[in-house]
Amino acid sequence: MHKPIGNPLWLWLLILTFSVLCLAIYRAHVNHQRRNRKRIDEEFSKTIAQHGIENVQIHKDHTRLGYRSKGGKRPFEVHRILHDPPDRWFVYSHTEDSDPVLMPISQQRAVAARG
Repeated sequence: MHKPIGNPLWLWLLILTFSVLCLAIYRAHVNHQRRNRKRIDEEFSKTIAQHGIENVQIHKDHTRLGYRSKGGKRPFEVHRILHDPPDRWFVYSHTEDSDPVLMPISQQRAVAARG
């Protein structure tokens, strides 16, 4: 005869606790990335305005939002190729915990960087 396993309440509590913990970690990660996205956008707008650029077009955007983990923190990184018509081109670079950099580049370098 098979013995009954008993009350599986402890198993359900374990699963519930683990699920709540996973959800809390996921929400913290999403909130961290939202804050990074907001900061990236604010710093970009501020830098563009400081250089008197009004009508910028983003031709290439490589953004890594970064994350925090038990082993440490990976900072966000932003690299963009910008065009200010008719003939001005820029490269914009911003890494977390540093100031954004906006440098003019030639059209040839911009086209080469766009791939």
